[in-house]
Amino acid sequence: MNYFGVINMKRLITIIFVGLFLFTLTGCANEQKEALQSVIDQKIESEDAYTPESYQNYLSALEVAKITKDKTYPSKKDIAEAQSNLQKAIDDLYIKPDKTDLIAKLDDAQKIALDGYLPNSTSQLKNAMTIANNVISDENALKENIDNAIIEIDYGIKALISKPDKSNLSLLIKKAESIKENKYTTASCNSLKSVTSNCKFVLSNENSTEQDVTQAEGKINDSLKGLVLAKNVVYCINCSLNMTANLSVGNEWLKSIEYNGKNIQSGSTITVPINSGITIKGTVIESDSVPDIGSGSVYLTSSDNEKTTEIYVRENRGRYSGNFAIWELTCSAEIVERV
Repeated sequence: MNYFGVINMKRLITIIFVGLFLFTLTGCANEQKEALQSVIDQKIESEDAYTPESYQNYLSALEVAKITKDKTYPSKKDIAEAQSNLQKAIDDLYIKPDKTDLIAKLDDAQKIALDGYLPNSTSQLKNAMTIANNVISDENALKENIDNAIIEIDYGIKALISKPDKSNLSLLIKKAESIKENKYTTASCNSLKSVTSNCKFVLSNENSTEQDVTQAEGKINDSLKGLVLAKNVVYCINCSLNMTANLSVGNEWLKSIEYNGKNIQSGSTITVPINSGITIKGTVIESDSVPDIGSGSVYLTSSDNEKTTEIYVRENRGRYSGNFAIWELTCSAEIVERV
């Protein structure tokens, strides 16, 4: 074979290989393109029928599929991926769910006067209504989102607790605060005050339940019935006996403060029948062989703050006869308790 024969043989072999390569690229690719075109040609509803997100995913996959199909020599892999992605996007197209029931449910919830319910029982419904509004405004909301929003509103409505009537409790508190404490024992009054304080908290608490109110009414009623009339009053006596003037009567003195003939000190306690007064007597004695004596008393009641009386001690003999010394008895009584 001459030189030109060898060259022609090589060209023939090259042409055969190129032909086989092009057949590999185009022969099978044409069949894949036809399959891809059939997916591209699938009929779908109008854009308004689907959620925007799923429809946008479809448009993106459709664009890639068309570009791939229009390529002169697309690879089998590219065609297969374009076909698969487009078919998946079509399968994932989500028809917009009906929100009519949710809108109606939300409308019913919004008509509920929440100020008639305990504030801490309304939070679940308020949150559910917020979620419902978000789902209604979300164009990509799924049916399960709508169903869940309806369920949450129903739960929120069931969780509502009506505010209790507190009018009777208010009247009982006013009654308790109007009692005259000086008629009853201190212990029973203190018990009533403590119960009344707790009941006032129940009255002012916006989240007090009907059970809370009923229990408070029972406790304050029991405390009112438990008031005990006082028979005696225990006083703490504060008293002093001091000289305010001395016109040469004496230098040394004996003094005493008494109640019912018994010496008492400042700070002593005395128990007397209720509505009774207290007479405190002060006595001053000159320390002398022939002592001069003076005495005086004050009468205290529960309404008195402090009382004072002057005690005069006169010199009865000697050159200072007629002279006097003045002492001042000052007393007050503070109620410790009524018993």
